[in-house]
Amino acid sequence: MARSPRAFTLLELLVSIGIIAVLIGVLLPVLRSSRESAQRVVCLSNLRTFGYALQMYKDDHEGILPYSSRQYDVSIGWTDPIDALMPYLGDIEPPGKVLGLRAQPYVCPLDQSYADLTGLSYGYVPANFMSTFVAETPQQRRRVAKWVTEIVYDTPPRRKRLLTDRFEWHNPRQSLFFDGSVGLDDSTGGF
Repeated sequence: MARSPRAFTLLELLVSIGIIAVLIGVLLPVLRSSRESAQRVVCLSNLRTFGYALQMYKDDHEGILPYSSRQYDVSIGWTDPIDALMPYLGDIEPPGKVLGLRAQPYVCPLDQSYADLTGLSYGYVPANFMSTFVAETPQQRRRVAKWVTEIVYDTPPRRKRLLTDRFEWHNPRQSLFFDGSVGLDDSTGGF
């Protein structure tokens, strides 16, 4: 007696395909969520890198934050405060003069479009305060930076933003705070 080889029936094949489709449908949201979590971790790591650089800068400059009267935009030559932090970032290259490069720690994976335009995904919040003063000489810039550091930032509460996601629509936003911590910040407005 010859045995015929056993094969899948059409019904078994359809049931198997249905089960695989259901499993894929269940796993896709989990994969999307874990990808967003990984991107958020990279963003917080970038902010932590800037936090270390800012702390070393403050240690070398009597506790004063770097001066900046404008938000960073390498495309039009506004490169403060990153220029001031470059000696403290080690071997990390400055943000690319060729925009669209995805260089760490300048680009948050959650906010690549703004970095494509300006070279940096994060906004330096003290620039909002420093820009309200006219400071043309290095002495004037230092005086403004000292005033903003002491009066605006170095007063309670110390959990005030230094660097944050550039766009308000990120909620919660990733932020580096004056006290050195990094984290998610779901507050609206203010600094």
